[in-house]
Amino acid sequence: MKGMKRFAQLSFLVCLLAWPWPVASTPPGTQAGMMGPQAAAEATVAPTDYSNLLAWWDGADAATMYDATSGGSLVAADGAILRWEDKGSGGIDATQASSGSAPIRKAALQNGLDAVRFDGSTWVHPQSLSASTGNFTMFVVANVSAKGYFLDIQTGRLIFSAVTGVYYDGAFRGSEPGTGSWKLYTWVLDSGGATFREDGADTQTSLTYSQKAIGGSAAIGRHNSGTTLGMMTMDLGEMFVYSRALNSTEIGELEGYLATKWGISLD
Repeated sequence: MKGMKRFAQLSFLVCLLAWPWPVASTPPGTQAGMMGPQAAAEATVAPTDYSNLLAWWDGADAATMYDATSGGSLVAADGAILRWEDKGSGGIDATQASSGSAPIRKAALQNGLDAVRFDGSTWVHPQSLSASTGNFTMFVVANVSAKGYFLDIQTGRLIFSAVTGVYYDGAFRGSEPGTGSWKLYTWVLDSGGATFREDGADTQTSLTYSQKAIGGSAAIGRHNSGTTLGMMTMDLGEMFVYSRALNSTEIGELEGYLATKWGISLD
């Protein structure tokens, strides 16, 4: 009798285990414990996942900042950055030969992450930043105090600016970006219609743009040449640029990645 009772109990347990109970699913690309599209983007997306990445400078990655234009040692907090290495495959490191003109690595500035401080008298030169004639997409996370140039490229005269939109085809295009807090800027230079975005929302659309090649001297934080024009006062979190116009899905994924990483609310 006891044996039959034990057999019945075991059979019941087997049935419970075998029954197709509903299971809470995790959306594709989302790690357990993370919720929403931005969290999914943070877990699964990186700038290197998308084609035509020209360069990627990440202020949160102290392992990319050195105290010499070649070789040298990693920069400690509050140290001068003489080489900021490109995290893409192009090797377009941004350098500054003079420590007195070099930006500073600052610890835990936004969302617990480090960033790079430009004080209005400091800048770096991306080395050999060039691309053949085409479209471009640029992403920047920064807290701008005094407006200037995020990135100025000599050949092609392309300036991604916090003064008045973007300079190309001989004039500034678009409206003045918002400043004074941590923001995410996106510029899509597409010959089919250029678009400027701020914190995930369009601020300018359908602007004209003529495809161009870029190259020559370039600078982050000021004009590409020796002039003080465009000197920027900002904490720069992250910057990356592509030599094509990304589509809306790709833009949304990368804006989600940046918003989650840097603690920025998208509109």
